[in-house]
Amino acid sequence: MMVGPRDGAVFKTNIDDLTRLKESNPLRDRIHMLSSVPLQELASIYRGATMFAITSIYEGFGFPPLEAMASGVPVVASNVTALPEICGQAVLYTDPLDPHEISQQLNRLCTDGRLRAEMISSGLNHVRGFTWESTAQQIYKILTDVSNKRRGL
Repeated sequence: MMVGPRDGAVFKTNIDDLTRLKESNPLRDRIHMLSSVPLQELASIYRGATMFAITSIYEGFGFPPLEAMASGVPVVASNVTALPEICGQAVLYTDPLDPHEISQQLNRLCTDGRLRAEMISSGLNHVRGFTWESTAQQIYKILTDVSNKRRGL
């Protein structure tokens, strides 16, 4: 399943080319290209996924791969932007500009059951560190540090 606007803002490849590839694929009935997903359906889509790939050239924070990991889905992510900082060692990384490398990483997750299990376990462990409590503690520390610096402490 591919999710994102069909206007070229998300998919670097021309959407018409992707549609032709899908239609020529023997598994075309299992390939779904959605422009968006209602929030209430997102968890079900993650849980039903074999893997999650986010090969962004630009990414702000990286909630989608964390959501996928929390759903027990192994992740392939870009080795650029904020993704390595957010995802740590819990995902397989790839160059977002190298289609061959992306396909190799996706294939590894499809064919290597041991690696897949390791990535699922690693992802579930990794997301445990992203709680509202830890976020609030980090923000409090930052604000306290800034305040102390302004007061010369």
